[in-house]
Amino acid sequence: MAITLFVVVTVVFFATRLSGNAIDFIAGEGLDAQSRSELIAYYGLREDVLTQYWRYLRGMTEGEFGLSFTERRPVTQVFWERVGPTLQLIGGAILMTLVVAIPAGVFAAVRRRSTSAQSVMTLAFLGYATPNFVLATLMLLVFSYWLQILPSAGNSTWAHYLMPVTALSLTYIAALIRYTRNATLDVLGQDYLRTARAKGMSEREVIVRHVLRNTLITVLSVFGLMVTALVSSGAVVIESIFSWRGIGDLLVRAAIRRDYPVLQFGVLAVAAAVVVINTLIDIAYALVDPRVRLGARVS
Repeated sequence: MAITLFVVVTVVFFATRLSGNAIDFIAGEGLDAQSRSELIAYYGLREDVLTQYWRYLRGMTEGEFGLSFTERRPVTQVFWERVGPTLQLIGGAILMTLVVAIPAGVFAAVRRRSTSAQSVMTLAFLGYATPNFVLATLMLLVFSYWLQILPSAGNSTWAHYLMPVTALSLTYIAALIRYTRNATLDVLGQDYLRTARAKGMSEREVIVRHVLRNTLITVLSVFGLMVTALVSSGAVVIESIFSWRGIGDLLVRAAIRRDYPVLQFGVLAVAAAVVVINTLIDIAYALVDPRVRLGARVS
């Protein structure tokens, strides 16, 4: 984890400098040479890049991540103001994905020959093939511009959440339905299910106690990758489209404005979240699958 975060910090620090001089964007045109020199010194950009890099690493160990070039206040303060809306958006998308995808996937496997199950899979393929930014644009056009029943920007009421959460989660719902269906079909072919039915268990008990639990072992690993994608990049485009004042919108604006400190800290925070989520998913996978626990004890 530490090595991963160190590599992320290093790559992002030097990559941001390739975008050009931040002072050119901050100062604009017409700034005299003395004022420009003072701005360069104020933001610590006078030294060479390696010196700036070592100073940044030293500041990280002390909990100092610099000042925002555009807002002239600590980047941690700017960042934490945006965490809440992003967590609400991602949390809503995760909840919708789980609530819709897993039951739909199990249903599509159990009733695989029915028309309704085939309809579910058709919708899943369409949803998987539709990029979330296309869906978001269409939803804005239909529900905000034509019908005028949902707000197009902001996050102050529950109505503001409907379109962003749906647009963000649709692709992941479609993918998880497919994975859940395939995993369920694999489980349905196992011999122990025939044994369970022979012992007098109802079909509902077989599905809930045996099929669903063993299906979740496979689905959990796939869902972990989806959560990682949601946190790392999924919300960036959606926040920009719906003017959702979260971390994704902050990072996009920081990249455009060449606000190095905000961009560096934002990417580092997202990378840390991804690493932690992957670790938690590994732990959860070991708790669900007894074979993983057995392998851990043996090793």
